[in-house]
Amino acid sequence: MRTTSSILKDLGRPEYSSEKSKRIFSDHAKIGLPIVRQMIVSSYEDFVDMLPSLAGVLNAANISRIPDPSTLWKFAARSEPELLESIMQEVASAVCTDNMIVAIDSTPKSRLGVKI
Repeated sequence: MRTTSSILKDLGRPEYSSEKSKRIFSDHAKIGLPIVRQMIVSSYEDFVDMLPSLAGVLNAANISRIPDPSTLWKFAARSEPELLESIMQEVASAVCTDNMIVAIDSTPKSRLGVKI
């Protein structure tokens, strides 16, 4: 989340895109949380249910309330896909190092006891 926020600041993206914003959740948080959700590979509903146990993510996003899944979904739907893709690439390059080994697990979630 901190990486996402710093990338957005470097891109000159304001914390709130509208002066009429209620300022409950910053745009930086509404972009960063779906990126974390995608890394975890869960639905918006499951991710929001999981958020209370992710105190570090909440602190990094600087939010004290759990957003409704529709808040994140609607923001992602109206955001430019190119922006989200470029931010995800920046986060991946900032987080990954040359010594890091990444593997993709293709085991079906249903075989692991995870409800799909």
